[in-house]
Amino acid sequence: MRLRMRMHQRLYRSRAGPNASAERCRIRNRVRQGSLPNFISSPSPQHECTRLIKLILKSQLRTGMYVESIKGEWVNGGPAARRLLLKSDHEVARLKAGNFEGVFINTALGIDVANAVQAAVPTADLAAVEHAIKDAVRNLHIAFEGAIKAKSVSLGAFEPVVATLKTTVQRHPALLIGMTRLKSKDDVTFVHSVAVSALMMHFADALELDEATTKNLGIAGLLHDIGKLSIASEILNKAGTLGADERRVIQDHPIKGHEILRDAEGVPPVVLDICRHHHERLDGYGYPDRLSGEAISKFVRMSTICDVFDAVTSVRPYKKPWTTAQAIRWMLSADGVFDRKLLWAFACSLDLPSETVLAD
Repeated sequence: MRLRMRMHQRLYRSRAGPNASAERCRIRNRVRQGSLPNFISSPSPQHECTRLIKLILKSQLRTGMYVESIKGEWVNGGPAARRLLLKSDHEVARLKAGNFEGVFINTALGIDVANAVQAAVPTADLAAVEHAIKDAVRNLHIAFEGAIKAKSVSLGAFEPVVATLKTTVQRHPALLIGMTRLKSKDDVTFVHSVAVSALMMHFADALELDEATTKNLGIAGLLHDIGKLSIASEILNKAGTLGADERRVIQDHPIKGHEILRDAEGVPPVVLDICRHHHERLDGYGYPDRLSGEAISKFVRMSTICDVFDAVTSVRPYKKPWTTAQAIRWMLSADGVFDRKLLWAFACSLDLPSETVLAD
């Protein structure tokens, strides 16, 4: 399903350009189909109209909740086709009878869930995802070692990793995203690459990109930090503040990675683009080329979101990880860094139960 944000009309016009009207029509249709939460942003820079959007199980619904939208397809029509306050047990029962997965509620306009209980995760699912992550990391190790020995990158070595991750993220997106947050000191670069690859493919599916593009984005996620292979672990895993020389070494990794991939045979342009530019910023203050605005491609913008999201939500020995909600809030407040329209789409694509996102 295509995820779009229906935002305040004035705000959307100012950001979406001349095609805003047609885009709003497409967004309204998706909202009516119940395929995305109805996030609405206030045009005020002071965020006068703040809303808390939470995904809950439909079994947790009760009178007094304000429904923004549903997760999944609403096949029977009815109340979920629009935003509404549940005023009676009859309305609650009608909604619970629907064939869908969960419900997005707005806790600023209705009551919240007391002691929300998440659905139990089957042990078999946990084991399957854990195995998929370990298998992907092991194969990525092997592929990178082969590239170092041969002094050349073969894309074929990375395709099995992408295939494994694609299947796993389609079946268990929340589990895979959650379990890749735990990174050991030795495997941090590899697990981060696996996580970014999975996030990129999940994001691509949410945006309904074609299969070939989705696969290339998965490969780009695996290879975006290949330039870090030449950086000493003492610098990569340093807990304290980096010195000026160390910072320059780190900031050179996109160039080194691009040089490695540029000399390889058959590397798609999108993979090269993401490898070199995933640290660029819309305001021109990124690196290495200080690109800005339209010079930064949509796919690079997607990679920046996935890269930073995994970095700030990961468990590391020297820092406490942020929750999904904390990460999205901070990313939305980081002016000039991320594409806000894509960032909202990314936030919606996560669909993590009982996670709360502050809609500014």
